[in-house]
Amino acid sequence: MNDIDELAARPPGRFPGEAELEAMMRECASEPIRTPGSIQPHGALLAVDDALRITRASRNLAEFTGVAAEAAVGQPLDAVLRLPEGYRFDPTQPRRGATVIVARPRGGDDRPLRTALHRAGEETILEFAPAGEPRSESADGGRWDESYGLAGHLMERTRGVTEVETLCEIATEVVRAQIGFDHVMAYRFDEEFNGEVVAESRGGALGPYLGLRYPASDIPEQARALYLTTQVRAMADVSYEPVDLLADRLPDGTDRPPLDMSGCRLRSMSPIHRAYLRNMRVSASLVLSIVCDDRLWGLIACHHATPRALSLDAVQSMALVSEMISIRVQMLEEARLRRRLTARFASRNAILDRLHSADDLVAELAQSAERLTEMMRADGLAVRFGDDVWTSGLAPEREEVDRLMDRFGDRSRDGLYFTESLRHDLPDVAIADAGIAGAAAMQFRERDFIVFFREEQARSIRWGGDPHKAVSRDAAGRLRPRASFAEWVEQVEGLSRPWTEVDRRTADDFQKALAVFVLRRTRELKELNRRLRQKTDEIEQFVYSASHDLKSPLVTAQGFLGVLREDIAAGRYDELTDSIGRIERATETMGSFIRDLLAFSQIGRAGGEEPSLVDWNEVAAEVIEGLAPQIAAREATVEVVDRLPTLLCRPQDVFRVFDNLLRNSLKYACEGEVRRIEIGCRSQPVEHVVTVRDWGGGIPPEYHAKAMQLFQRVHTQKEGTGIGLASVAKIVELIGGRVWLESPPDGGLAVRMALPRDFPDAS
Repeated sequence: MNDIDELAARPPGRFPGEAELEAMMRECASEPIRTPGSIQPHGALLAVDDALRITRASRNLAEFTGVAAEAAVGQPLDAVLRLPEGYRFDPTQPRRGATVIVARPRGGDDRPLRTALHRAGEETILEFAPAGEPRSESADGGRWDESYGLAGHLMERTRGVTEVETLCEIATEVVRAQIGFDHVMAYRFDEEFNGEVVAESRGGALGPYLGLRYPASDIPEQARALYLTTQVRAMADVSYEPVDLLADRLPDGTDRPPLDMSGCRLRSMSPIHRAYLRNMRVSASLVLSIVCDDRLWGLIACHHATPRALSLDAVQSMALVSEMISIRVQMLEEARLRRRLTARFASRNAILDRLHSADDLVAELAQSAERLTEMMRADGLAVRFGDDVWTSGLAPEREEVDRLMDRFGDRSRDGLYFTESLRHDLPDVAIADAGIAGAAAMQFRERDFIVFFREEQARSIRWGGDPHKAVSRDAAGRLRPRASFAEWVEQVEGLSRPWTEVDRRTADDFQKALAVFVLRRTRELKELNRRLRQKTDEIEQFVYSASHDLKSPLVTAQGFLGVLREDIAAGRYDELTDSIGRIERATETMGSFIRDLLAFSQIGRAGGEEPSLVDWNEVAAEVIEGLAPQIAAREATVEVVDRLPTLLCRPQDVFRVFDNLLRNSLKYACEGEVRRIEIGCRSQPVEHVVTVRDWGGGIPPEYHAKAMQLFQRVHTQKEGTGIGLASVAKIVELIGGRVWLESPPDGGLAVRMALPRDFPDAS
């Protein structure tokens, strides 16, 4: 009886508890499955360095080459194997996967050996076994139709397949028919790497296993990691006696490090795994990886009741089949995911459309509660925005909701948290309604959440053997795999339906979309509050300034009316003219102020002219012509020195801009030697900068901001209402531009207006 027979035949002994089982699985994970230092006996192995000197040899080398391992180590490769003529072997060149060639032994008979070469660290590994039948001895080592016939047949059979399950059914049938194994099954992993048999093809006594599940401990993490890098694993006879490798020493006299045999077809397998297969009544196995998006999706496991060795060519062709099945599975999974997400996104878009047009976000979410729960396939939800909390459908009480959301905030990742069992994952948060089991939480801000709830659903899980007895220890304390794979049904309570990849992506997408929406609404609210404060300040300033500016001429008029009354009573008629003139000037000041104020209030209001393409050159010329008497009276010149833009706006607004700016320049800047006013334009990629420039006394830079405000007058010695520059600023800002003042080095004042080239609709 060998070690595997003994291990498989040991009595079960004591089964572990959960903590001890975890310790046993850690012990399993420490097995050197990548560096076993031995191979299966139906082939032999050599390793060579970059100088093609043999560094390692399997102890059964003489059976295949006639040269003993002890004699081969340290010798040139061509002293043991003769490679195909014309084949150029450069071990330093990186290769993906293995290259299969035909070699012949130098000693003994001249039988052909199918040889697979691949790189492992600083060495190149050559694995070989007798060729099963005469083959081409060309450098590529075989006929393409043999290596790729199975892949082509499988591709033909699966053309037009739209479901992963159907693909797996066809794959198991085709693979079993090709390699002649008794049982082939497709094995799919869940998120925790528990496996389920989703398809099988049977032709012997093994099985059935369809629909059974197997715990993640059956294929430990390090074994799953190896399946990611090695597509095919073959074992000819689980009861084999491992053949050790003999290695030379390094130049410094130390032992060579263990050889990484991850990519070896002949790699010796874990004794525990071999015993596991023996307990399943399996003598030979072949396993193909199914890898999607760099994750182990599942396996194609082939079992045979008697020993069965596959040629290196067959194993090599299985690598192609593994790759083809992986590609097809990934394509079908992605297509299914897209179909399901499309349906979910239709619900999402309908909800977001309503939210975008809603004035009250929380109220609209409440109106959309039914659609929200349908979108997430949930049974209820709870929403908390600020201090507002409400629920719909199956949901905890408000106090429980608050506690849950606080805990979700501690545990969420990127604002999302999923659980199928609140009772298990959050045992310290008691929920009165025992029917609630699962939750999916979306966080938007510190206290803002939407949480979806799912009811508890009792499940019956069909396991291939008791998952709690995946491994045990015998009386001597050695690890032993379970002996029974009979169906074992587990009743699970306290769980909801699992949150699928579609659920998770839907939640992630909606959370991001709603987070952007909430952020935009928050910014809009802040901007509205800012504008409201600004308007409030403007109204306060307006009331103060208007009352002050109207009070002054009114007091003047009232005062001179009193004087006028006294002069009439005293008969001083010759002085009436002066009083009447002063009253007229006071009322004219009030009228001018009121007219300017009325014009300012009309800026941006609906009605009047509609926006149209306006040539600013024509408007500037019209204003200059209208101000010709004032320009002549001030002995000034006004010149447009650049071509002005044509923009979409209201002609009356452009007229007000030029009229206000030119009147200000004529009033305040045409008393010195230089009485020139220029209107210029500098066009940039995204905007036109129009400038009105004079060479007068200017405005000190510290008063630039004040001068743009309503009712603010820098030149108090001159008459004015303080509305002109404020009107210009308001008009330009309403049409998407900005205004600022500059004090040029050579004196005067420059009013600059930046106007977007793609002018917004001023309506």
